[in-house]
Amino acid sequence: MLAACGESVQTDTGAPQAVTTGLGATAVTGGGDPAAGRQLFEQNGCIACHGANLQGVVGPRLAGRTRANLTEDRMRTQIRTGGGRMPSFAQLSDAEITQIIAFIRSVK
Repeated sequence: MLAACGESVQTDTGAPQAVTTGLGATAVTGGGDPAAGRQLFEQNGCIACHGANLQGVVGPRLAGRTRANLTEDRMRTQIRTGGGRMPSFAQLSDAEITQIIAFIRSVK
């Protein structure tokens, strides 16, 4: 796999990895604690739009999505900046977003 200018290559081992973005920011990818992610998901009101079991209510269904049809990069960007009817959650740290992604990935 070739990395774009300013990005490091990551493998999908499931272990947390630091990835440097083109803007010099570093995000933690992979790993995470699904239980902590569920708590953050509930505390930040995500449950209102995506449902308690990620079945989708106003927002899209997140349960059972694969890494191919819902990439980590896409989730990070959507959570951080919002878009469509989803608000921005820019106040969340990279580590908190990693926890939320771990929770989303854990729900089948």
